[in-house]
Amino acid sequence: MNISNDGAPTDGAALSVNESPTSNTANNNTTTTSNINSLTCTNRDHRQQSNDTPTPQQIEGAPDIGDAYSHLPEHLKSLLPGVQRFDEGEESLKKSLLATLSPLGINRLVLDHGSRSNKDEETKSLFPHHRFSYICGSCSVEKRNQDSFGCCGFKVRLLLRKSSDGNPYLEVKEFCLPALSVHLLVSPEAREASASTVIKNEDKLTPNKKKTLMAMGKSRAKSHTVVQVMKDVHGGVTIDRQLMHRVMRKGRIEAWGADDNESMLIFYKNGISLLDVDTKYGVEGKFETTTCPETGTLTSWHEQLPIEVLNARVYGSLAYWVDTTHNATRFGLKTGPTSGCDWAGSVAPTGFFQVHEEEIESCGKHIKSLELDTPMATCCTDGGQAWPAIVKELNQNHVEDTFHNDKNADKKASGLSKQNRSTFRKMKYNALYSVFSPPEELDEHLKKMLDVTEENDECKNWVKRIAKGKEIRTATHTTKLHICSLKGATSRCESSMTKLKAGGHLKAEMRKWTIPEVQHRHRTIVENYLQDARKEMERAIKERRVFSNYVLELEKEELDHIHSLQVTATVENVPNPFHGMQQSSPNTIAIRGDRMNAEELGLTIEDKKDGDFYTFDVVKVSDGSVFKNTSLRAGMIIHTINGERWTTKEAGLNLIKSIKGRYCLLVDTVPSTGTVYTICRKVSVGGNKMERQVFIPNPIADDDTPHCQSNYHCHTSYFIRDRYIMRALLEHPTRSMKDDDTQHQRWHIKNSPLYPIVLRDLANTMVIPGLHNVSLPGFLSSQVSDVPTATAAAVATNNTNNIIAVAALSNSSNSREASSSEGVVIERPKKVTVPSSKAERYNDIHVKTRRITEMAKHYPEVYREVSPQLDQIIQNCIFMMNCKSQKAAAAQKTLHDTQTQLPQMC
Repeated sequence: MNISNDGAPTDGAALSVNESPTSNTANNNTTTTSNINSLTCTNRDHRQQSNDTPTPQQIEGAPDIGDAYSHLPEHLKSLLPGVQRFDEGEESLKKSLLATLSPLGINRLVLDHGSRSNKDEETKSLFPHHRFSYICGSCSVEKRNQDSFGCCGFKVRLLLRKSSDGNPYLEVKEFCLPALSVHLLVSPEAREASASTVIKNEDKLTPNKKKTLMAMGKSRAKSHTVVQVMKDVHGGVTIDRQLMHRVMRKGRIEAWGADDNESMLIFYKNGISLLDVDTKYGVEGKFETTTCPETGTLTSWHEQLPIEVLNARVYGSLAYWVDTTHNATRFGLKTGPTSGCDWAGSVAPTGFFQVHEEEIESCGKHIKSLELDTPMATCCTDGGQAWPAIVKELNQNHVEDTFHNDKNADKKASGLSKQNRSTFRKMKYNALYSVFSPPEELDEHLKKMLDVTEENDECKNWVKRIAKGKEIRTATHTTKLHICSLKGATSRCESSMTKLKAGGHLKAEMRKWTIPEVQHRHRTIVENYLQDARKEMERAIKERRVFSNYVLELEKEELDHIHSLQVTATVENVPNPFHGMQQSSPNTIAIRGDRMNAEELGLTIEDKKDGDFYTFDVVKVSDGSVFKNTSLRAGMIIHTINGERWTTKEAGLNLIKSIKGRYCLLVDTVPSTGTVYTICRKVSVGGNKMERQVFIPNPIADDDTPHCQSNYHCHTSYFIRDRYIMRALLEHPTRSMKDDDTQHQRWHIKNSPLYPIVLRDLANTMVIPGLHNVSLPGFLSSQVSDVPTATAAAVATNNTNNIIAVAALSNSSNSREASSSEGVVIERPKKVTVPSSKAERYNDIHVKTRRITEMAKHYPEVYREVSPQLDQIIQNCIFMMNCKSQKAAAAQKTLHDTQTQLPQMC
């Protein structure tokens, strides 16, 4: 008899472990003997074998497999007792067994007698049985009971156990497949051919294969890509096309919902999750939708992740890029990702919105909600008709995307003669990308272009359009604004959309996307940005660099030209001539941030009369002020708080004391004092000596010294130290290129909202030698707290080179809230045990509802109170029954808790 692991006898004849089984081919029938009928592998059998080299499937500490089992195919040895554990559930194990055994003709498994059910309520859903056996369901009962040549003999016995950490798993206690089993009487060639057949049944897919197909279905991968990936990853397996598409569709349903209703649930669930304060960044995200009041359809929405909120406050206050496109989903919504340029010159996402039409009201509303409405900031667009009016309303500068104007000109040039076409393209490039000095030379250049295009009206109209909007379309004028480019809005305006479309590879697939799919794509782009941004910042911190390689390379190019310049005049101790004239020194700035659990505003202010309104002069910003890490500084003037002005001193004090949560202050700055240099070329080129002015501020003790400025286009578009500034620093008695504050602080590493987080992570993991939570690199003076709260993460509010200060005004309501939070007892919901049978569930619910109906029957007040609640319960039950996606079902509970009203998809 066969001896199993627990010592119980099993059916079948005995086989000594020292005997070698005979050949398993049909041609060796005459050499078989009656005492070699079955082979049972157990844990006890393994302990009797010699110490052979373990198979790759063996787990650590598993027994060795001896030569007595060499007749088994290699892929079956992973099922021997003690080799591996199965923790994915009983049904998943059954599918895995069928996928492994199907090449041998075992295409169906049935439970054998003697199975024992699992009594543990926590694990019985995945593991219904505690002890059970599988036998072959493909063979007849007669063949299963046969113990001679050509029998079936397959049996696997399993036991449910728990690991040391309490996780359940199934362990193989006995695996029986006789050497003379009909399932092993096939040639190697036949077995190989059987293994390479096309899988047409879902039950034959292993959990890993199914998981791979569902994941690729979620991303809408192409069929030929899926086929090749399955062959490469799963050893040449071929799956029927219909089965492949069916499983991939299940993956899409699970990820994005089975219909529009489920997709909307998932969309809202993901969006609402942003409204909680992020402990990593210290701020909350944004999510807002707009629906049609008549039809209830979704007309627009936007979302902003916490890092995007901080990016918008830091980088969007100077310049931001927005591009809109259609066909980003299968619905009629136009997509508009917004972005900025971070400290390392990378495209930093600042938000995402979709609108039904690119209109002034809808697009402007989302720009304001995304905190990109800072006055005098530069808005770079793709040339949409709604944006000029939006920019004018927000009092911002406008730059139109040069890339689209360039490509449109090439299309229109096809109507010109060959000679004129070549001339036109050269002149077109110079008009768009070259900086003419003085600007009047651009006007002459455009007039010459009109002569060249005389033969073609389309080209002529293009030139007239460029001439009419030269202030927003040509580098001669756009480089006077901060656009991080010498070529207009060019690539940065299109880069966010390029990332969304994956360089055009997803352009066709996007037309099939649902709303949660495009939402997921947006978040993927943000995650990719964070990975790249962290790498650059980590390198800079380890190398003790204040500036990124992007800025250093720009300055290196400018450094090569300083030998050709000379100083012609110097004037000391004069106000900044560029104050209020350039974006790098604006007259009014916006201070944005979040006040969370801050007891003190930490401001000392004086009130002043300004016409019909009052303003506050900032006298001091305390060290513990909520504005300490913002751009607020002493000497600035606060005139607007959250969009409101005040006519009395008391109203202004009440307004500033009421600051709680997200706030926005509009502040007037004060020009600094310093030295003005006049610099020009030593040798004029074409009669133009390129004379420019440079302002070098005087150092300020115990405060931030302003950066240097010039009216050379390289500085005005980048805010870097251009060749003229470098030449002036050679002459200045106290300031030089070694002073980091001579560079605009938007390029400083501490200006990035990621800086305190990356620095803390590097310190805690001791990547930086000798640096821990309480110390910083030698070139950094300020400290960062361990947890990036609203104050620590307020690096994100360093909008420009200014910072706000306000008097120490206490907020007693915050103190009361803080004290009342002590000793709070949180009640945990009672755990509900669900009965396993339908009858038990029915009877339990029926008892509860019968009591309600009896009371409602006799008391009208009870009916009036209970009836609406029962209607809501019925609606929830119906929806839960129809949910085909587990993700949508999970979203239902969250939306039910928040009482969110779902719109319909248009």
